[in-house]
Amino acid sequence: MGHTRVTGRLAAGVLSILLLAVAGCSSDPDPTPGDAADPGSPSASADPSLAGNPEDRFAALLEEHREVDHDPGEEPSGDEAYAAAMAEHAADLSDCGLTPNTTAEDCERPDSLGEDLEETINIQLLLDASGSMADPARGGTKMQVAQRVLRDFVATLPENANVSLRVFGHVGTGSGADKARSCAATERRVPFVPATSPRLRRGIGSVRPAGWTPLATAMDEARKDLDRVGSEASSNFVYVLSDGIETCEGDPVSAARRLSTAGVGVDVNIVGFDVDRDAARQLERAAKAAGGSYTDAQQADDLEDAFSSYDWAAWTRYYNCRSGTAIRNYNTEAGTAIRNSNCITGAVIREANTITGEAIRRSNEISGGAIREYNAISAALRSGDDDPELHAQVQELARERRDALLATAREIRDHVVDEARERRDTLVQAARQARDGLVAQALEERDAVLAEAQAARDAARP
Repeated sequence: MGHTRVTGRLAAGVLSILLLAVAGCSSDPDPTPGDAADPGSPSASADPSLAGNPEDRFAALLEEHREVDHDPGEEPSGDEAYAAAMAEHAADLSDCGLTPNTTAEDCERPDSLGEDLEETINIQLLLDASGSMADPARGGTKMQVAQRVLRDFVATLPENANVSLRVFGHVGTGSGADKARSCAATERRVPFVPATSPRLRRGIGSVRPAGWTPLATAMDEARKDLDRVGSEASSNFVYVLSDGIETCEGDPVSAARRLSTAGVGVDVNIVGFDVDRDAARQLERAAKAAGGSYTDAQQADDLEDAFSSYDWAAWTRYYNCRSGTAIRNYNTEAGTAIRNSNCITGAVIREANTITGEAIRRSNEISGGAIREYNAISAALRSGDDDPELHAQVQELARERRDALLATAREIRDHVVDEARERRDTLVQAARQARDGLVAQALEERDAVLAEAQAARDAARP
């Protein structure tokens, strides 16, 4: 815009000169040196300021018509002008170094959580269906109590957990004649399905007490089941509910050890329901061999307490808490990084606009003054001097001053504007790179926590 106004003024000045020149022309010949000058016509002697050589005349005319308060060469350099502008208008970026106020991880870790869960969770239930499970207990038979407790337990599991039910002792009778058949029988009644699957609840309810107790065989088969679906990248659990000792000449201690040392890594938990001392001792030794836990439940209430101690709902709350904290921290860190970038960007843009605007205004003031000076001196020459050669010499001095002032003003303007814009662009780019880096880092940290909590992030329905 400044350049357009200067050009317009210059064009107007040139047009005025042309009009005055045309108006000053006459059809009468110029007076000869011997002729008396027209009393009404201006002459060199009529304006003493025009007397002397061209430099003196120019100096006198400049003194009378000066618009720019300095001569060419007296302007500060571009670097000096930019330094002065920065000293006055440099942006204060100290308020832009915002520190994110992240939330400390204060999630309560459940006592029952040995290690953090993997993304995939596989849980196998081993249910004793030997004939003794038909014995009475408070609230029904032992089997009915066990079925109710297992259904309630399953309801606390994460929805994305894979759960299987394997039963043993469910074939034949407790007679010696059926022992071989019963001891050889263990069945995966429900394959691995989501914890919310109706098939799982139906499978638990379908078990009926029948024969002997092949506990060791059931644990060996459970290991095979988990080998098919598990991996080192999954969390694998076995929960055994039995009401008695191994009765099929198997070795549940060795079987439990084999189960826990399977390639997929298995957490073994055994609950003895209304067992005698020998059975409790055997089951506890098996749990210890597997590096797992043993719980003795003599009554129905004890059995409920035993499975409620495997507090999967608390695990889910723990992972939900960690997920929520990770998301909140990401939002805080990313928001702070974005606000910081916006703060720096806005401040340096305002700085550049101010410095650029002042540089352009100063250049326009000098350019406009130089052009007005030149036009005024030119007009004075036309009205006060008839010597074409002297006129041309003085006007050339005026033109040289005008062009020098214009060139210097524009050079300083362009230098200051370029420096201001370069600083602006450098700081804006750096701020945005820092923002993107911080946001990416916060996103990576958030996703790492969410990935750990994925298995339990969807709340279980207790």
